[in-house]
Amino acid sequence: MALNAWTKISGYNFGNEPGTNESVSSGNFTVGHRYVIEYVGTTDFTKIGAQYNVLGTVFTASTTGSGAGPVIQTLNNTTLETAGDGTASKVAFAERRQLDIALPVTGIQGTIYNVISGKLPPGLRIDGSHIIGSPFEVPRITDFTFCIRASNNGEISDRTFTITIEGEDAPEFITPEGLLNIGDPGELFVIDSTYIDFQIEAQDNDTTSGQRLNYFIDRDGGSLPPGLVLTTDGRIVGFVQPTLAITVQDGDGTYDDSYYDSVAFDFAFLPTNGYDSYIYDAVFFDFALQSNKPKKLNRTYQFTVTVTDGDSYSKRSFKMFVVGDDFFRADNTTWLSGNSLFNADVTYMRPPVWLTNSYLGLYRANNYVTLILDTYDTENIIYNLEQINADCKATTRRIGEDDNIVDSHTLTITLATNPPTVGHFLTFSGLVSGTSQINRVDNVVALPNDEYRLTLYYPLETFIPNNVEFLIGTLSQTPPGMQFDENNAELHGLVPYQPAVTKNYKFTVSATRISDKGERSSTSKIFTVDLLGEVDSVLNWNTNSDLGTINANFVSTLSVSAVSTVPGSTLLYTVTGGRLPPGLTLDLDGEIVGKVNQYGVIVDEVLTTPGLTTFDFSTGVTTFDGGTTSIDRVYEFTVQARDQFGYSAISRTFSISIDTPNQLVFSNIKVRPFLKSEQRLKWREFIDNTSVFTPLSIYRPNDPNFGIQSELAMLVYAGIETREAATYISAMGLNHKRKKFTFGTVKSATAFAPGTKTAVYEVIYVTMLDPLEPNGKRLPNKIEKLSLQSKEITADFSNSIWSRRIEDLIADAPTADRPSDIITADSMGFEVSNPRVNEYFPNSISIWRDRLKSWSDKDPNDPSKTINFARERNYLPLWMRSIQPGTKKELDFQLAVPICYCKVGTATDIMLNIKNYLATTNFSFNQLDYTADRYIIDSVEGLTADKYLVFRNDRITI
Repeated sequence: MALNAWTKISGYNFGNEPGTNESVSSGNFTVGHRYVIEYVGTTDFTKIGAQYNVLGTVFTASTTGSGAGPVIQTLNNTTLETAGDGTASKVAFAERRQLDIALPVTGIQGTIYNVISGKLPPGLRIDGSHIIGSPFEVPRITDFTFCIRASNNGEISDRTFTITIEGEDAPEFITPEGLLNIGDPGELFVIDSTYIDFQIEAQDNDTTSGQRLNYFIDRDGGSLPPGLVLTTDGRIVGFVQPTLAITVQDGDGTYDDSYYDSVAFDFAFLPTNGYDSYIYDAVFFDFALQSNKPKKLNRTYQFTVTVTDGDSYSKRSFKMFVVGDDFFRADNTTWLSGNSLFNADVTYMRPPVWLTNSYLGLYRANNYVTLILDTYDTENIIYNLEQINADCKATTRRIGEDDNIVDSHTLTITLATNPPTVGHFLTFSGLVSGTSQINRVDNVVALPNDEYRLTLYYPLETFIPNNVEFLIGTLSQTPPGMQFDENNAELHGLVPYQPAVTKNYKFTVSATRISDKGERSSTSKIFTVDLLGEVDSVLNWNTNSDLGTINANFVSTLSVSAVSTVPGSTLLYTVTGGRLPPGLTLDLDGEIVGKVNQYGVIVDEVLTTPGLTTFDFSTGVTTFDGGTTSIDRVYEFTVQARDQFGYSAISRTFSISIDTPNQLVFSNIKVRPFLKSEQRLKWREFIDNTSVFTPLSIYRPNDPNFGIQSELAMLVYAGIETREAATYISAMGLNHKRKKFTFGTVKSATAFAPGTKTAVYEVIYVTMLDPLEPNGKRLPNKIEKLSLQSKEITADFSNSIWSRRIEDLIADAPTADRPSDIITADSMGFEVSNPRVNEYFPNSISIWRDRLKSWSDKDPNDPSKTINFARERNYLPLWMRSIQPGTKKELDFQLAVPICYCKVGTATDIMLNIKNYLATTNFSFNQLDYTADRYIIDSVEGLTADKYLVFRNDRITI
């Protein structure tokens, strides 16, 4: 029986709803909406809880407010306050608008509603008889159609509904169109050859996490002045190249005075003292004086900037007016004083451009220090060490008769930039005669009309008139003992003893260009320098001289380390004497990486790989134990540890004892895929992401056996006897063929030192699945009577002769066609007496391992005996040989691809990073084609490098 639950027919549309990945400033909250903090800078708030510094913290707005005062009541019932000066508007939030749609139902008690086909918009879900959630942003207007089933006591009723989600909003420009105020200060023009660094600003109210705005000028978007470029983040930077110069051959710029297109346009100007200013024939001929022609042509450049968030875009046209430096000379008669573009104080002088970075570096106190500050050019430039580091610019403003008078402790100002702060400093030295002292701001009172009354520590030395522009900020301080040279902007001197560990000095230097007529143009820059105090950088070893015993041919996990009394210092380690065992090297971070070579390798009478013992039959020289005659095989070497500044260094001699528990050499067999370029790119973007794999969490990052694993290598067999390559090929004769594996889940494990509960490292790996072994079940090594083979095996009765030998192929081998399915004399799985194949060999990982483990052959020294591969379980990775917490047995062999090895206690955080990465990107492991077509063995007889053993491709392997 149908359930009578619905009040609307199928096809009902709930209407349009906006997607809600909207970014809003902290001053634009809506009551009832939910927000996710994307970034919080602690300097932007006067009161902030530590919980708000976490990406993804969610709170609900319950109070509406603007940029000042408490505006949000959070889920934790604590108040988040903005700084009151509007600076909190710099903080971006992503809004999640909470949607609540009541289903059109009769409200029968006990009815359950479920989506049975189609899908709800992402971010929405059914809760009781309501559709709730926050719909995600979609690239365009999208209709989501779905069917909901109402069920109650066995009765059901279905209805189809639609919700339309609106597409994203296009980015909006903040910078107004038209002429850009690129001059200094804020002028609507720029003199040629001037350095420009101007930001085009735009905002996007629906930028999702990870998106960023990109700016560009398209093919038909006009052009910037030569020498300037637009960066992808919207900055116009570069030196404006000189404007077009006018030569004598170009004439006076009147119509038809020069060749067509020789200059950009007719540049002549009509005189203002004659010609059309007088009645015809009222004055004598040529009474008026013609205007001088310009030496350079001013030009307006128009261009259109496109800004996009990757989904939508906006365009806006801008102009830049480039003026020649001769335009502001006294003899220029081509522009009028009423022109609104130019003020009376305009100058042709270009301000100097600083090249030196603001941060000058870290230096040691009690040393002679030289700091060199450079500008782009130094001609006619003097440098001045300012007294104040400007945080804001202000202008004096007298409101009453008692304002800004001599001996007063109050100063009234109006602001051009940020408000002053208690503790800031100011001075009128060089601005008002009779003043020289530096004063301190002890109190700030806000007045109407952006005016402020400051209480000063010292009384004013003289009357301060109106409209005096000055700076307010911190004191400009250079390190003690240093002198400033105003001719070349160098700070130099002997910095005295300093007891503090580090001390920061901030100072402002202005560069002023002076013309031959005394005109000036200047620019200032704030510099900072750190001085490391005279604290002894004492180093102490925390590693014993005896590093213990390591087995030959096993991967080393040894290391040396020291500690410095200077907090945060980085130590570097180098070998200065002795030598490490062959195969081991010391990394700069103190890790001893590699594995000890038990036997040396000689190729073509050359020792290519040194070992503990080397037999050199070509020269008759044989060495034991590295040439030391010590039976216990102890290697000694001296390591120097020094800090990154080179201030302190200590040395210690260490020893490593080598044990050789096996007289045989063992190898490890692995497989890995050879991905296509687009898959390799996806994998590299994931594995190289430092937000996922935080560098400080990685165990032995410079050791190829540990650290971050980038090759997707999967272990097949560990610790198998090293033999000739042909021996392994023989073991691969059956059950081996090209095979594709699939990725499982991401897991972690801990490696413990053998016989102890001491954790050495953690590993994060992806389990691998063999499609031929579902749920761990495997097929037998051989399957009979499948009747899959239709072709019989026949003899080759052709008279043509063909060869399989490589030397014949290189020489003059016959060109007869070879059989499509070649069976050679050493082929296995075929029977001479049975022309029709009825035995097949499954291709699975467990059988691969069985074939390697059970391989046997006749002993060449005694054909009555058989030989097998020797095996050594201790070559299995330590984490597989460790008992994991909460279990009672070792993990044992795992079919897995290690992703990274990390320090103890960090795996949980990295796994959470991986989970978030997979959830927020379009990457998944199964996008990678993990197909193996060969073994990779790390050593065979005569070779220590990796060697490929390619699988066969025959008809009997399935």
